[in-house]
Amino acid sequence: MVGMTVDQVRAADVAGLAASLFGLSDPELLLADAETAEALVAAAQRVINAMSAVQAVAIEAWGRREGEQLSVDTAEWAAMAQARKLNTDGVKGARLRLLEGVPKDEDDFMPSYLAPVLRLSPRSAARRYATARTLVGSLPVTLAAMAAGDLEPHRAQQIVDEVPSNDPAVCAAVEAALFPRILDRPSSRVGMLARRAVAAADPGAAAAKAEQAEGGRFVCAGPSGLPGLMRFEAEVESGKGRQVWAAIEELAASYLKEDVAATVDQARADALVDLVLANASVTTVVDLALPAGFASDRPEHLGSCSHCGRGPGSAAVDDATTGTGLGAVARAGSVLEDLAAGVLVDADQVDAEQDVPKQNGAKQDGTGHQAYRGARHLAAGSGPPPDHERDRGQANVLRLLTGLPAAGVLDHRVGTLTPAAIEAILADPDTVFRRLVVDPDTGWLLNAGATTYQPGRHLARTVRKRDLYCRFPGCATAARFADLDHVIPFPVGLTVLTNLACLCRRHHRLKTHGHWSLSMSPNGVCTWVDRRTGQVHTTEPTDYRELAV
Repeated sequence: MVGMTVDQVRAADVAGLAASLFGLSDPELLLADAETAEALVAAAQRVINAMSAVQAVAIEAWGRREGEQLSVDTAEWAAMAQARKLNTDGVKGARLRLLEGVPKDEDDFMPSYLAPVLRLSPRSAARRYATARTLVGSLPVTLAAMAAGDLEPHRAQQIVDEVPSNDPAVCAAVEAALFPRILDRPSSRVGMLARRAVAAADPGAAAAKAEQAEGGRFVCAGPSGLPGLMRFEAEVESGKGRQVWAAIEELAASYLKEDVAATVDQARADALVDLVLANASVTTVVDLALPAGFASDRPEHLGSCSHCGRGPGSAAVDDATTGTGLGAVARAGSVLEDLAAGVLVDADQVDAEQDVPKQNGAKQDGTGHQAYRGARHLAAGSGPPPDHERDRGQANVLRLLTGLPAAGVLDHRVGTLTPAAIEAILADPDTVFRRLVVDPDTGWLLNAGATTYQPGRHLARTVRKRDLYCRFPGCATAARFADLDHVIPFPVGLTVLTNLACLCRRHHRLKTHGHWSLSMSPNGVCTWVDRRTGQVHTTEPTDYRELAV
């Protein structure tokens, strides 16, 4: 390819370009002059375009085969449903009861099949699957342009996003209006031209889409790429959105006059936050992840083991940073004093603690050390400690957290919290503290402050805190929105921590009705196996040490 120009690359055969590119070594590429390097970039893009078309066709083929298999499975499920009427008792009946809510079509499962293969989240895989189906089924000219290397995936996506995939006549009219003139147009222009072509081909559908657009309003939030910041994105009804923006602008202008913020962007961000919080009452709950055996209220030698006299966290975690919302640094000699433990223990732990057999007021933790129970106020059933003692307890928590990581602490919902933000949270007298007990060697959750693993709210909270997300590979659905699934179906499998995993509703159904098997080790490692292909994927419990930046 040395000596080729961009024009020559655009006229060349894609297969020949691919062969030439793969024949070049990195040193050869790095020694290319500017003109040759430009041609190489253009050649690589043409090959990527063509391969994207191949992948789209392969995805559609995969989906069709899954649809065919689903037809066979549906007949088997119908037969089992009939058998259910004859036998609904025992293990067989329990298994049949799991068959409710079978998938309507392959679209239910294909995103989950694609996600681990493409290393995408199920939501992104669903978009990739829908795009492939539209390209292959409704946009043959667009797909051919990609296969020829002339249309990039992002420009093809602009067309896919605008056309009604279930109307072949409109799709054909749109492609006739767009090609070949869009081949040299930028992505932004392609989307606008496609929108106009759809409106011209079916004015009624375009008007209906505009009327239905309000149903797509949303607000979402997530971590920013910058530490200490959180990103919000929203689409709201335009009339009310205009009023919201006017309110933000007005308050931001006053902040600039008062030198509260240095820039317009900062002032607008501060105004948005203040306007929202002025109309809400928010309580902050802080989860402190502590090594097993770390907290103790033993009168002498706080934090030491009653059997060996050694501090439970004094060896494995001397240099380890552990935490969730706060990432406390466990150092030798750092302990939770009596009143601090009273702040940390959940109020709903009282009943469970009273039911646990007591041996000299002690309980066995996950490390084999015997740590004395904290929070005597709660264990005695007399309610939380008085306010003045609670204040002293909170001060003890502050002393415990004197070694916060300089870079901040990672919160899986909002991103990185800076030390200044953490100190403000700790200083708030309304902040509620909860204790999470983690394995000092792995950082995996052992329990969430409860003293027993009986069915109920304590067990549910422990499972969700252990997993934080759906346990299917690549799924980012928060555990609070997920089902608690029995890995081994009940009643054969018990309702215990080692047999429960968080699965979002889609992947819960995938496990029940799909071709995937799930097993879980005693320490919570989930192993997924695609029974048709033998592909194996594993997911581990959340390592709370990693949440401290």
